Amino acid sequence: MKHSFYRGVAALGMSLCLLGTTALAAPVCTDIPEDHWGAEAMTFALDNDLMRPTSDGVFSPDAPMSRLMLLNALATMDGETVPDGPTWYNVGLKWGVSLGISDGENYQSTATREQMATMLYRYAIEERLTNYGDDRVLVTFADADDVSPWAREAMAWVTDVGILDGVGGNCLAPQSQTTRAQAAVALMRFAELLHWGS
Repeated sequence: MKHSFYRGVAALGMSLCLLGTTALAAPVCTDIPEDHWGAEAMTFALDNDLMRPTSDGVFSPDAPMSRLMLLNALATMDGETVPDGPTWYNVGLKWGVSLGISDGENYQSTATREQMATMLYRYAIEERLTNYGDDRVLVTFADADDVSPWAREAMAWVTDVGILDGVGGNCLAPQSQTTRAQAAVALMRFAELLHWGS
C-alpha cells in the first residue's frame, strides 16, 4: 500500500514548515467549539484532508456522513488525491470498489455506524492490521443483537481496538446514522492505528 510513502512526504512537509516554508493552513471552521468532544478529531480530519468543510467556514459536526465521504477519506489515507470539482466523487468510489472496501452501491446515502465499521475493518484487513474481530466483545453492549450479522466481526473489531465507542446507555447504536463528528473521531483513531497523518 502507498500510505507509508505518503507519510514520509507528510513528514517532509512538516519539516519544511518548521524551517519557515509557507504551508497551506487547514480551513478554519467556525462551528467547531474548542470544548466540543470531537474538536481535536475534526481539526485532525481537516488538517489531513480526510474531510472538508461543507461550505465556507462550516464543518457541520452533526450532519450525516455519507458512504462516499468515508471512501474518500480512506482513499486519501491510501495515497489517492481527491480533487475539487465535478469529478471528486470518482476517486474514492473507484478505489473502494477495486479493493472490496465497498460494493459501490448507494454511495450517496448516509453511512450507518456498522457500515462505517465495516469499511474501516475491510481496509484494516487490506493493510494486514487484523484478520479477525472477536464477536465476544459485542456481548458487553446492551444492543449487541441489533448488529447485522454481516457487520458483527467488524463491529467487534472497531470496539475492541477503541476506534468506536458506545453512544451512552451501554449501546453501540449500529443502525444509527454516522455524524460527521463521529466519523472524524473514528478516522483519527484509525489513522493513529495506521501511524498515519500529522
